[in-house]
Amino acid sequence: MLNEPKVQPSNSKERYKVNFEGLNSAPSKSVGPEVNKISLIKELKHGNPSSFIISGYRGAGKTSYINYVEDLIDIENKNKKKSEEHILFIKCNFSKEESKTNILRKLIRNLWVKTQEEKDIRKKIKNPIKKEFDLLYKRTFYNVDEINRSSTETIRSSELKLNSLVIFAFILIAVIPLIYNINSEEIIKMVKDAFSTKGWLIGFSSIFSIGGFLLYVWLRKVIIKKTREVECKTLYDDEIAELKLFEVINKLEKVKIKTIFVIDELDKVDNDEDLERLISELKPLILSGTATFILVTGQKLYYQLEKSKYLDDAILPNLFINPYHIPLLDIESFRKLYEEIVLYDNAKDKEAYDEYFSTIILRSNRSPRKFLNLIRNDLIWEGNEAYIEIENTNNNTKMLKSLTILVQEENLDRYEKAQQDFLITQLHISLNKVLNLGLGYFDSSDIFSIDGGVNEKYPEGYWERAEKLVGLLLQKLVKDNLLELNTDTEKYTLTDHDNQSTTKDIDTLIGQFIRDYNSFEVFMDGIFKEVVGVENTEKRIPLFWKIKELSKRKVITNYEKIKNVQEIRNKVVHNSLNINDQINEIREAQHNVNMLRPEILEHFTYSVINNVFAPKGFHVEIPNSVRDLGYDISAYDQKVRFIFEVRVMSKLSSSIERNLMQFNSNIERINAEDEKDIFGILVIYCSDIQMQFDLDSLLQQRFDSDNLITIYPNVNRTEDTQFLSDYMEEVLNKTIDGLKESDQEVVKV
Repeated sequence: MLNEPKVQPSNSKERYKVNFEGLNSAPSKSVGPEVNKISLIKELKHGNPSSFIISGYRGAGKTSYINYVEDLIDIENKNKKKSEEHILFIKCNFSKEESKTNILRKLIRNLWVKTQEEKDIRKKIKNPIKKEFDLLYKRTFYNVDEINRSSTETIRSSELKLNSLVIFAFILIAVIPLIYNINSEEIIKMVKDAFSTKGWLIGFSSIFSIGGFLLYVWLRKVIIKKTREVECKTLYDDEIAELKLFEVINKLEKVKIKTIFVIDELDKVDNDEDLERLISELKPLILSGTATFILVTGQKLYYQLEKSKYLDDAILPNLFINPYHIPLLDIESFRKLYEEIVLYDNAKDKEAYDEYFSTIILRSNRSPRKFLNLIRNDLIWEGNEAYIEIENTNNNTKMLKSLTILVQEENLDRYEKAQQDFLITQLHISLNKVLNLGLGYFDSSDIFSIDGGVNEKYPEGYWERAEKLVGLLLQKLVKDNLLELNTDTEKYTLTDHDNQSTTKDIDTLIGQFIRDYNSFEVFMDGIFKEVVGVENTEKRIPLFWKIKELSKRKVITNYEKIKNVQEIRNKVVHNSLNINDQINEIREAQHNVNMLRPEILEHFTYSVINNVFAPKGFHVEIPNSVRDLGYDISAYDQKVRFIFEVRVMSKLSSSIERNLMQFNSNIERINAEDEKDIFGILVIYCSDIQMQFDLDSLLQQRFDSDNLITIYPNVNRTEDTQFLSDYMEEVLNKTIDGLKESDQEVVKV
């Protein structure tokens, strides 16, 4: 009997004051106490130049962690004498792929700016280091080609003017003595009378000549200097910039300044190839041994590093020391943060206060940044005061408690922090999917599935452990009466529907129902074509006509139920259901769709078995009490009995394993009671090749029997490569031929 949820009237909301200043300062507190900050500080202070990875999920507090480390080192720097070693933190953000030129420019500029900001460090940098560093910094802004052209034109202009001036001066020096027949002894006298009435021309010419000579000497130095500058700029490129950067860092080290570059925001580089290229460009700098590099990255680089540990001569383990992982906050740390921000009022509903905390914990996937942003999104302002309104409307507290207990029971602490975070994140994502599916029915593949190829990007065992944990989570939610499980369809639904009846949940329910109905239509199309033998035509056959025809052939035994599902679908499409009836009727229709599929497949299988086995002298029947006999269909003659178990499977589960064990026990029991040769036939309808491999492996391990045969028809018959009758012909021929060979061997003996 299905529950009948109703849309509940809005409960009264409780208003709680928010410490907005605490909300703003919270990111600095979002790094949990278990982070080993001291270890990295000691490495940075006392170790040789090295390279480190700071890994962690986005929003986990990686930048806050780096800020904390930098603040501690800055405090120590301020208490040091000038003669002692100072540590210089240089932060550079690389949120996208960068060229080698841009990487060098950022490193040089940020290093220069940092030295200008730190007063104590600036005092330690004297000429010629300062002069050389300033020049290197300026070069990061210049367009080299334009400067070359401008400098060359200036030089040529200066040379032209200088040549004219020198020629004119020498002409004056040579001509004046000839005109006045002045000998060398009279030159001094001529200069003394330079500005007399009679000798003004001689004096002016002499002084002008001497000035021209001095100007020539000065301009000659300018030409040499500018010519050398042009040569330097012409030769300047990335390799020289890199070399100059190394020289500056080495000279800083000589004056006891230790350089640490923090390459931040690498978790924003989404493309794996872009990240690899960026690391490749940084590689020469990292391996230079001149400075320490800290790469603040997300989980991707950590996963690559973990995978590469098992590769021969891998690059990443040679580049980086073991990573420092920033773990997600535990529940207790979140609770402390929450109580500092959302201020509890003793006069108000404690359950609602706790429920809101559980809700944002689940929705945040344990990410501190997302946790804080969710609170921000719910803020209500009145003047300068911030509030949130809380309504106790669902079971998130119970859900979170079940998840937390599961994490403790499975002892996730035995894994490294990074793998713990991965597993906990997958559990949160899966639980959010359960809540978002709301009122409808869903199976485990709706909650957790591994996309093709994604497993290869993660260290071995990550996704397999996550899949197992999600399965255990669903079992626990059923055990804790938070989910209901239909063992026939392997479908789940929320137990408490009353508190989930929001508009969003109804829309989700409608979407699920339409999805399942469309899938059912495709399913029925395949059954119809195989039973009736109608080939693909351009003309579309209505579903109701297929249902009638299959009912005549006894493949469908519940015509009215399918007709009802069709009517509900039409009402949903035409929006003719009222709000209260809508929830109940759609849920019941979706439930029927999921229940009808295995029922129809069982009758379809019986029909095909009867068509194949009956003409060959077999009696085919569906037992009156399947529960007592332990099988779905039987076909037998005087010598052989086939017993069939029909199952629809989307994923292996413990319940299916139990059913298989029971079926195998039934084969052994019947074999002991019946003188006939007994064969058990497992008909597993599925569409997942991997599941077939997994089930075959399980059967080989648990049921080593020649009398157990398994076939895997596709649940969507139009996608199968052969008809079900072909499968049955193969089973029959294989077993009969085997029996004939056995009889021949007995006769020979």
